Amino acid sequence: MKYAITDEVKNEIFAASDLDNNARIDFKEFIILLATITMVSGDASETSKDFRQALETVNDMFLFFDINRDGKLNVKEVKKRMKVPPSQGTMGLSEDLFSRRFEEMDWDHNGVITYQEFLLATELWVGLEEGGEE
Repeated sequence: MKYAITDEVKNEIFAASDLDNNARIDFKEFIILLATITMVSGDASETSKDFRQALETVNDMFLFFDINRDGKLNVKEVKKRMKVPPSQGTMGLSEDLFSRRFEEMDWDHNGVITYQEFLLATELWVGLEEGGEE
């Protein structure tokens, strides 16, 4: 991909991608950057289409859980969406496993999951065998 952008825009992109504010972009943060660029680019290659479709699925998932549309997921929202009849718990997850998964996504441990955190967790979990808890 080749883009002509100003230094100001480059700095804004860098700042938005540097989630831990350490003045470096690690691999996880690079995934966020790549996802953002892919979503706004006009690249029509098959690979780009597949990647864009995967990102759209992640977007749809995030929006499903974001009941109040504030751009963040809290425990209450996620639990509400995951409840199948109350007697069945949270989609078969124990409270302990649910809490661990939520904590894995909440990188900065502020009690909410941002879109960036959700995207990274989803990317990291791809490839976990169905039913695996670790």
